[in-house]
Amino acid sequence: MDLTDYRQGRMSMRRLSVLVDHLPDGGYVWAKLTHEQPGWSLEALLLADVFAALTGKQHPAREKSQAARTTSGRHVTDVAAKLKARRDRRNR
Repeated sequence: MDLTDYRQGRMSMRRLSVLVDHLPDGGYVWAKLTHEQPGWSLEALLLADVFAALTGKQHPAREKSQAARTTSGRHVTDVAAKLKARRDRRNR
């Protein structure tokens, strides 16, 4: 799929909006929003935070530099709330 079709008038705003709304949480866009590596879904991030809370150690698969930016998952929770609000607006 070529997103330049939108700019050239071959794709409607509605179609582009539907495509953006259904992007996967663990994909590249999600990674850019949360400053995490691609492949980390909200559930994976929260489970890594639970692991850290229960063991007192950072999850082995999570990079330390990435973990420092999330401040115990608060940033991730904020992004999740924004995504949920966007989906709620879309479903109205």
